[in-house]
Amino acid sequence: MVRAGKRYVDHHGYHYAASITYFSVLSLIPMLMVALAAVGFVLAGQPALLGEARRLVTQAVPGPLSSITNGLFNSVIDHRVKIGVFGLAVGFIRAGTG
Repeated sequence: MVRAGKRYVDHHGYHYAASITYFSVLSLIPMLMVALAAVGFVLAGQPALLGEARRLVTQAVPGPLSSITNGLFNSVIDHRVKIGVFGLAVGFIRAGTG
């Protein structure tokens, strides 16, 4: 165990772990933004599905948070194009530099 720990430190294991974490987060955020934009487009096109999603989320969160979640639904739907374009731009920039 001591030899494994020494080898890990000697071969800069901390740097590898940090870089893997850093680059995985940088690639995950743009993908989540594009997925959120896609959800916004689907919900904007299907009001019945939007109403059902709002109802389910409102039931799942405590009372005061339901108004916040409704605001988040509205923001995602209103800004779906911006969220998607920004996510794609960051993803392409990230892909070009990685």
